[in-house]
Amino acid sequence: MELSEKPKISSFSKRLIATVIICLFLGGISGYGIMNLAASSQTSDLRKTVANLQSQAASDNSTINSLRSQVASLQKRSFRSSIGD
Repeated sequence: MELSEKPKISSFSKRLIATVIICLFLGGISGYGIMNLAASSQTSDLRKTVANLQSQAASDNSTINSLRSQVASLQKRSFRSSIGD
């Protein structure tokens, strides 16, 4: 064998390298798909949580407005009764 000649790669080595490359490629695609699915599930859960919190905030706001109205009514009554005394 002369110095200028390149060593030949055996058929088995070529198949092994091709198999490793394909496995890495498929593993990468599978990993991406699993991570994307997990992120999608988390996003859905967060959207449900936000919707629940918005509903609760609206309900709390309604309760606050009702209490303000009741306080104002009680203040008017108290004022009227203090004038009547």
